Amino acid sequence: MTNASTLENMSPELLRVVERAQQEPEGRFPSLAHLMDVPVLERAHPSGYREAARLADFYGPNDAKLIFAKTPDGSGTKLR
Repeated sequence: MTNASTLENMSPELLRVVERAQQEPEGRFPSLAHLMDVPVLERAHPSGYREAARLADFYGPNDAKLIFAKTPDGSGTKLR
């Protein structure tokens, strides 16, 4: 069960996933990757990652794809 402090920091998209998972415990989610954004990644991995590549206009005009890499010693900076 997710606690309230986690829910208040969650994006609206992820809240919908939580609600659906609670309503349909046997349901499947083929992919959640499209719901990941920088704040989600920062909460999951507060440090130890660096931006390794930026593919300009990957998804469309002015919509770059960012690729992050884990630093070997975990000394990377915050994602933003």
